[in-house]
Amino acid sequence: MRIREYERIRRYLKGYSNRTIWNIFWSANNYAVPEKAPELDTRIQFWVGADEWGSRWRDLKWTKRYLPGIEVVRIPDMMHGELVLMHPEAFAERTLAFLD
Repeated sequence: MRIREYERIRRYLKGYSNRTIWNIFWSANNYAVPEKAPELDTRIQFWVGADEWGSRWRDLKWTKRYLPGIEVVRIPDMMHGELVLMHPEAFAERTLAFLD
């Protein structure tokens, strides 16, 4: 099932140039972050697919230092972005449960 869904995404992305994809990646991963996070009275979750855990540990380590109160939620059998891209109903359910 996962292979078929990734194939659909690959076909969709063929409509974008390599430069556009690079610009999207660059803008999402290269921005200035304030040296210290502001004081927050907000519950924050970092959702991470269990299947991507090994490649996200550095992000998590930094994020937990920057936002000490963050709650890390491992989502079983998911890769990066898979929940929102391939399972939008499950994403909506989790989001609404979190916001409730």
